[in-house]
Amino acid sequence: INTVQVWNILQGKWIGKNIRYPEALTSIALSRDDERILTAGHDFTARLHDLKSGRSLSRPMKHSESLRGAKFSKSGKFIVTKTESGNFFLWDAHNGSPLAPAFVAKNVVSHIDFHPTSLKILATNIGRSSGLSRIWNIEKSLESPEEISKKALWLSGRKLEETGEFTTLDPEKMKKYLKEP
Repeated sequence: INTVQVWNILQGKWIGKNIRYPEALTSIALSRDDERILTAGHDFTARLHDLKSGRSLSRPMKHSESLRGAKFSKSGKFIVTKTESGNFFLWDAHNGSPLAPAFVAKNVVSHIDFHPTSLKILATNIGRSSGLSRIWNIEKSLESPEEISKKALWLSGRKLEETGEFTTLDPEKMKKYLKEP
């Protein structure tokens, strides 16, 4: 078991409760409002915690392999995670729900980050021989997670179920779903 502790350098003391993590951590991020901690690791999950209480704020954000990165968007509304193979995922930062199917990288992605002023994700393979970088434009304007999820459905033909899994819809069912409020 690993433990996350936050130290306030200026005050010289620990902040909040210890947060326990079942496997080795590979990434940790603090939200801009200093209220939430995002952890990711070898247990194939990213987890969102309250900084002061250490309590979990959502169900684990499950992946099919170890994670190598996790970041909050500047607005604090979105999370991006990156797996060992370089695929990355978009999540709702308030409840940990997936917002879109995986972005499957054609080359291994070594670094991900949100653009500082828009909903674009920079994916690059720093230090790799190809040096390829891509920008994934989530949306040109800040929309609700629900709208982003519906647009992801439109692009992928897959619906996000209550369980957090995506299911493929035939074209008729997709048209009906997209018309629902």
